[in-house]
Amino acid sequence: MTTNTLNLVRVKVDAPDGTTGVFVPKPSSKRHLMMSPTAATVHEGVVRVAVLNIEGKREKLPAREVLGTWVPTDDTMQMLSLNGEL
Repeated sequence: MTTNTLNLVRVKVDAPDGTTGVFVPKPSSKRHLMMSPTAATVHEGVVRVAVLNIEGKREKLPAREVLGTWVPTDDTMQMLSLNGEL
């Protein structure tokens, strides 16, 4: 990743297409690579997660398997849209 850039990383998940869930990043020693929990829908076996490099150097991403954990939502959970109605 180049300095001060935002990249969308495709992370393979073990869930059928159309499944909605949350990708939760794992703590890492590479603190300059910022990731936040991301709500996403599986498409072709992957979800897209934003990664921001805030340090002044190029960086290679760690293996996608160690970036975080995929947590699928179930029937008891409701995803709220961010439209300012709360």
